[in-house]
Amino acid sequence: MFEKEIDRLYSLIIDRTIGKAEKISVKEILAAEIPKPIQVLIRVDIENKLDDEIKTKFINSRFNFSHPEVISLQNQINSILVLNYLFIRNEYLETIQDAIHLIFNYLVRPHWTLINYIYDNTNQVSSEQILKTLRMFSPYDYLKTLLSKIIKERNIKYLTIDEFSTLIWKCDREYIRRKDGYQLANLITPLYEYVNYGMRNINTPINIKGLIKFFEDKNLLSISKRLNIELQRDVNELSLEDLTIILEDLRQNSETFEAEPLQKEEQINSKSDIPQTQSSEKELKISIVTEQNESNKISLEPLENLIDEEDKKRFIKKIFKKNEKDFEDAISEINKMKSWKEASKYIDEIYILNDVDLYSPEAVKFTDITYRRFYPNSEQ
Repeated sequence: MFEKEIDRLYSLIIDRTIGKAEKISVKEILAAEIPKPIQVLIRVDIENKLDDEIKTKFINSRFNFSHPEVISLQNQINSILVLNYLFIRNEYLETIQDAIHLIFNYLVRPHWTLINYIYDNTNQVSSEQILKTLRMFSPYDYLKTLLSKIIKERNIKYLTIDEFSTLIWKCDREYIRRKDGYQLANLITPLYEYVNYGMRNINTPINIKGLIKFFEDKNLLSISKRLNIELQRDVNELSLEDLTIILEDLRQNSETFEAEPLQKEEQINSKSDIPQTQSSEKELKISIVTEQNESNKISLEPLENLIDEEDKKRFIKKIFKKNEKDFEDAISEINKMKSWKEASKYIDEIYILNDVDLYSPEAVKFTDITYRRFYPNSEQ
């Protein structure tokens, strides 16, 4: 899909960094005029390798390496070691090739890439490892921030692949549905900047298939279907400006950008259309959530039956400002609703009106419980 762009970026990065030399340090790579996501990826990867090596070396030591002063000094030493790490030419050329492919994959399909990269032939990963991996990817900072915040606030120690897949979807769903067309288009700016890096105009039109995959990755299927119509009209590239117009038009017709529920099936991740290298491609199966029938024929459980007494007290205190009547009125209104889309919009209005942190434990749980009313068999 982006073969020419990959080749151009590879040549540009090699010319601006190692050139014909046999060695290059991380410090020199960070000082070069190359895409920032590549620099971040390389630096954090070396930091993680050093951290793993240090932990292995001192695992059985009787010395107190957790002392604050030792940690402070160790961090300074680590920084010097990382900046002066030397890549031998062949190692560097292979590293750059893999890094370019990995960042392309992440920019086009962030969910797919994170899941595949983190869960490499395993079903459960520690939150510590997840947070270390998230640091490697600098674009789409909002997604990393939300994931990190939830993991830390809930004191999550491990996440299965299903749990992580659902968590990413939920973070994106909550974040994106509050955006208009202009804001959503701005979200994809890092892809345009990366594809067009080093060119005079970073907003030069890019391959529309990459844009379609981006929105499919987020389960924003109404957008991907709209872009497929453009593809059928032989529109093979799209500028950021034209994408913005399309997105805002869709938003005005549907009011919000709502991610579709995940499909519950054993889904084998197809190989990316972006050329892969052996060391950067990771494949696995992902089991994700099923979309239920929202037909009016289905009898929906009264929302109050899904909320226990302890949660009810927390919701009244944290979401409804200690007003039990407002809580009961809200429950009554939601019980009249026949679709999750209608309910989620109503919940948003409550959170905005009461100045509720959307990602507080109470807000997240209230949203989850309401969601399960409409999708009773979903795995939240």
